[in-house]
Amino acid sequence: MADVVLLDYHQVAMRLGVSHGTIAKWVVGIRNAPKNFPKPVPLGGKLKRIRSDHFDAWINNLGTGDENIALSDVVQKRGPGRPRKIAVTKNK
Repeated sequence: MADVVLLDYHQVAMRLGVSHGTIAKWVVGIRNAPKNFPKPVPLGGKLKRIRSDHFDAWINNLGTGDENIALSDVVQKRGPGRPRKIAVTKNK
């Protein structure tokens, strides 16, 4: 049996192209997680990790079955924020 690799939120975020805060919000429930996103393994206290085999299986199952979604649908990029303030100089 292969050793189980535990991924922290930073590693999962890098693979998905989102911030680690987004992963934490998905896990806690502040933000809606994608369908069937793997549950983290509690290691004591607030420390949690996501099993790499569960994460890889979730990635491989995207776009199959009833949900039929792609990874690009999971990772939703934010639109542009507020426009920059332009410094206006007054001619005297």
